[in-house]
Amino acid sequence: MANQPRLGFIPSGSNGRAQTRRYTVATATTYANSMVGLAPGEVVKIVADGTILPYQVGDFSSAPPANLPLGVVASVSYKDTTGIRQYGGYIPTGLTYTGDNSVLNPNAPVIEVWDDPGIEYLAALLVDSGTSLTEFQKNFSNMECTATSSTSVDTIFRRSLRSLSGTAATTGPFRVLEILRSPAQDYSATSYLRVKCMLNAAFNPFFQSTGV
Repeated sequence: MANQPRLGFIPSGSNGRAQTRRYTVATATTYANSMVGLAPGEVVKIVADGTILPYQVGDFSSAPPANLPLGVVASVSYKDTTGIRQYGGYIPTGLTYTGDNSVLNPNAPVIEVWDDPGIEYLAALLVDSGTSLTEFQKNFSNMECTATSSTSVDTIFRRSLRSLSGTAATTGPFRVLEILRSPAQDYSATSYLRVKCMLNAAFNPFFQSTGV
């Protein structure tokens, strides 16, 4: 039996506010590594102009407190080329809109983000070696995300496919908490064990003394 498909990061509980906050995406934004769009379940960061980009592997450790993960996309909506607002999908790369490139622009895409650091998420754990269970036991610590790519979005289910990397990180953005106990889990499978995790609150951009 294989484990459940990846569907990005999914909130599973909270010690805090557990609400979303509205953000926007800059016009004509393209994503690294041929990523096709910005979808629910994606881990994101906030940049200097207040807009949102996908979090990239290495951002966390490259220049703290800049490039820190803000949270996870809950939903998106945007105006298509005919001016009709689209819901329930993902923001395609290179989407343009009229008016100022501003977080106050009513034509900008609307991104709802789970940005409270107290939120716990369900995510798939990839395998570096061995089985998913041995990978979890080896990496009960800080974890990085998988890299963005052209297959980071499921264009059918319209969800992010980002997961936790099977390689532990000294200062990774996520802390693995526990294995999801579920009859649907296959502990002998070689990939995609579902685990609970949360963002390291100490590196949340809201708790830094400087801006982004």
